[in-house]
Amino acid sequence: MINNTTTASRQHRSVRGVAAGLAALAILALTPACMSQVAAGETAPTTTTSSAAPVAPSADPTPTGDDTAADGDRGEGDSTGDASTDGSSTDGTSAEDTDPDDELEPWMVEVLDDAVLVADEFWESNWSDFYTGSYTAPSVEGTYDSADGEPDPCGGARGGAPTAFYCVDGDFIAWDTELVKEADEYGAVFLYLIVAHEWGHAIQADLDDTAKWAAEELQADCYAGATFADSFDLTKDDMLAVKASFQRLGDDHAWEQNPDHGTGDERWNAFRDGFNGGVAGCFPND
Repeated sequence: MINNTTTASRQHRSVRGVAAGLAALAILALTPACMSQVAAGETAPTTTTSSAAPVAPSADPTPTGDDTAADGDRGEGDSTGDASTDGSSTDGTSAEDTDPDDELEPWMVEVLDDAVLVADEFWESNWSDFYTGSYTAPSVEGTYDSADGEPDPCGGARGGAPTAFYCVDGDFIAWDTELVKEADEYGAVFLYLIVAHEWGHAIQADLDDTAKWAAEELQADCYAGATFADSFDLTKDDMLAVKASFQRLGDDHAWEQNPDHGTGDERWNAFRDGFNGGVAGCFPND
């Protein structure tokens, strides 16, 4: 089970949790929705594609769910904070002197660090089985505070909304303290999911357009599902926590066009595509 002590007690990663997770899905008695057309989640701005191309799977993947996704370079939720807009805190301490991680519970920082290792190890082990070219991990900017009045690490203003994102120009991922704090309600799964999703955007940045879903946000959720299946022994409670996290992060309307994210159910379905089908389950559905 994934919990606040997962970094210490999680099953060793060589033991795959696919069977346990699939059993959890069966208990939930959820039927994947067929994806006749993959709607586009948000596409990352000015994405530069590489020469990497997908290796054809042995059987046609059948991605399901038109979830729109993500917490990537797009904000989710409302942000609050007690920092002043001039970059200093209300107690006179300069924001530059404050480590944003200090605002988080220690277990949250530990889980985020472990989530980075999980995502990196998954793609280091699996990239060459599905894609040509070489796997390159993104950099990790880590935690920033949207309440400090400064631009986010990618140089843009996110309107005070807590988010996590992959920055294409800098090839790094980052997350807002206010979003991370929501793990108090949703648990460690919430943080592993955020990092796995953003890592998925970094993977997309190294792919040809032919290897991407039109809905890049949903494909990132699909990649997160593949990462979870390969890395954890998931319980029913874990899967319920994943679904609850997507309900929190999803839009209140179905995906129609960029930059929509899609509903929580759409995102959950995309996650299940990857959980059930692995990386091949995240190939475009031609």
